[in-house]
Amino acid sequence: MYLNIGNKKSAAECYYILKEYNKAADLFVEIGEFTRSIECLDLLEDWSRVLEVINILKPKMTFKQREMYIKRYAPLALEELVANVGLSGI
Repeated sequence: MYLNIGNKKSAAECYYILKEYNKAADLFVEIGEFTRSIECLDLLEDWSRVLEVINILKPKMTFKQREMYIKRYAPLALEELVANVGLSGI
């Protein structure tokens, strides 16, 4: 309903409440709310998408914010990538 009237923020909040975090994260990115988008992706443990959001919305972040998020999520994304490639025993 909110999407039909162009209220993406309210739609994103509804998706968040319904625990549809992928949809909520996408809408939060569209409206430039990186904190909420990252929060949704954190709940999903989708670390690579967190890095994508950081890259997409970097103009909206301060250098310190970007640095904080990268320090927190880059190691998790790398760990996820290594596990997916099958190199975890190295």
